[in-house]
Amino acid sequence: MWAKFEHMDEDVKRHQFEEPPERVGTVRHDPVRAVADYAVSKGMRRERVNNLVGLPAGTPRATGILPAAVGPELMKQILESGIGAAPAIEIAERAPFSFFGGLERAILLAPNGQEALRTMIENFNIFHDRLIPEYEESKSYTKFSFRFDGDELDNGGCNEVVLSVLLRIMRSVFGQNGQPREVFFRNENNGILRKYEDFYASPLNFRSHDQSFGLVFETSNLQSRQPGYDRAVFKLAKQRLAHASHLRRRKSPMLDYLELINAANVSASQGTFHVRAVAARAGLGERKAQRIAQKHGTTVRKLIDQARLKLLRDQIIRRPDTCAEDLSQLLGFSDGRAFRRAVKSWTGKPISEFRRTT
Repeated sequence: MWAKFEHMDEDVKRHQFEEPPERVGTVRHDPVRAVADYAVSKGMRRERVNNLVGLPAGTPRATGILPAAVGPELMKQILESGIGAAPAIEIAERAPFSFFGGLERAILLAPNGQEALRTMIENFNIFHDRLIPEYEESKSYTKFSFRFDGDELDNGGCNEVVLSVLLRIMRSVFGQNGQPREVFFRNENNGILRKYEDFYASPLNFRSHDQSFGLVFETSNLQSRQPGYDRAVFKLAKQRLAHASHLRRRKSPMLDYLELINAANVSASQGTFHVRAVAARAGLGERKAQRIAQKHGTTVRKLIDQARLKLLRDQIIRRPDTCAEDLSQLLGFSDGRAFRRAVKSWTGKPISEFRRTT
């Protein structure tokens, strides 16, 4: 199967390192789809899921590039709905290893567990440029961990999925050597504790002060050489990963724009509707945020209004009996008249008609 890699150097020079979109893997693609499909499988209406991810009505699946906050928003709804005994674990058990996109090769092709984790660390931004990975190695233990400062929306639920899929693939490739001696989380468990204990089969440490998620392995276990390891194939995979990682670091204006949408949605869910706060959450200065929005024919204020409308629609779907005054306060309006004017300008309908047709 690897015959096409016989002439490695020539192939590397010719190849433009262009991964098919479904293989690159970011938190905006396969992971979001995994969470969305799980929600539908548990009885959440597809229309509601599409609404949460910002897709038009009638779209059959949550696919394509979606804002980074979509996964946590969906997970928040899943947790609040009470569907599933431990949703993060259940999603991870179903997710394919291609959840990590091309980064799965770092584990599948590595000579040993340590080299797999090192390569993951070096190229982790291929998967998610907002997750901050860390790697620590000593004679007795090897630790892989990551943190994301914006995971308060879903109490770290989506990060639990990432950690759990990573553990699955480590076990699959390295067998018992891929079993950690400790697993730690930044949050309390999002579901029945027994589900966590059964899945991880290792001591669990829920420590909210740490702000990170991680796996701790015995160093000696991770140093065992994989019998089918191919040095040339792994070299090519690492070169491709490094190039993809380099391209991700050259962040495109479209990704900046998606981060602005993400920031507006997350800020709205937390009751914040200010341009400065949205720009800061996206990691941008206010002026730069406005310039990016203008390149896409809009303004940061309009993105905030879109997030408000999304929040309004979701609230009406979840709690159709919510009164207009409460809806107005939820969306940050100081009085009901301003709220009604805003809804009419956004939708072309008075709030009563918009409520009936949502």
